[in-house]
Amino acid sequence: MSNENYYGSNAPAPKSKVKEMEDLELFVGKNTQYYEPRFEKYRDTDSKVGWNWVAFFFPVMWLCYRKMYAYAIGYFVLINAISQSYHFIENGVIPNFRLVIWLVFPLFANYIYYRFAKKRVEACDGIINEEERKEKISALGGTNGWAVVIAIVLSCAVAGTEAYIKLGSMNYALPL
Repeated sequence: MSNENYYGSNAPAPKSKVKEMEDLELFVGKNTQYYEPRFEKYRDTDSKVGWNWVAFFFPVMWLCYRKMYAYAIGYFVLINAISQSYHFIENGVIPNFRLVIWLVFPLFANYIYYRFAKKRVEACDGIINEEERKEKISALGGTNGWAVVIAIVLSCAVAGTEAYIKLGSMNYALPL
């Protein structure tokens, strides 16, 4: 007898909606009551839009808190690269692009988190032992407060360095 399932492959059969949401809730950890209805909406509709106030005010910190480190680094680098472009283009498209990113990101933040969580949970589907699978999902998900602290320290270091460079480039003339 082969390991093929009804779908003709060795891949696991699709999960029920209830099981999928249970796994996502396990992944999210804290604040599942906020994310559950949003994740259900994304799963059941073609909608990708929502709003996340924390992602609006603290995008990099929110990404770090939710363990989306690559996204946090990408956002941080993009925003800082755009900020550095002020030296080259003071008026025009570049300053407005930063504002657009700042306003658009929170619209899709919950969907980005949903896709991230779903991929991480699906990566655990091959684990046969249910207890081990749940432990792995919990470990991959959840939150990380220390990552937020590190993000704040790095943001302050970058801002301080930028301020030092800008102040150092100013010519101070003492009145005679």
